[in-house]
Amino acid sequence: MDTTLTNEEKKIAEQVDKYFLSSRMTFADKLFHALLIAQHDLEAHHYCSEEEHQRLLHYISILQGILHKVHKLEKTKLNEITGISSSATGTPLNSQLP
Repeated sequence: MDTTLTNEEKKIAEQVDKYFLSSRMTFADKLFHALLIAQHDLEAHHYCSEEEHQRLLHYISILQGILHKVHKLEKTKLNEITGISSSATGTPLNSQLP
């Protein structure tokens, strides 16, 4: 999977980063919390029209995509640093640590 962000993903990523001002939060944390808020709004029916409902679903999809790419990048960096990677069988990375 490509880890390059689309223009739409970049725009949303910048909005999320600006929304959560805390310097203690990682970018992945910010994305995760934005996703939680959006999912809560969806589940609580905090939308007024079908158009808003569809926009919220699209926003959630974009957040999930960005978060997946961020996690993939983090995993790749960890693999480069440690020289350890998950096996093709899906063994968790931490199970290979000494």
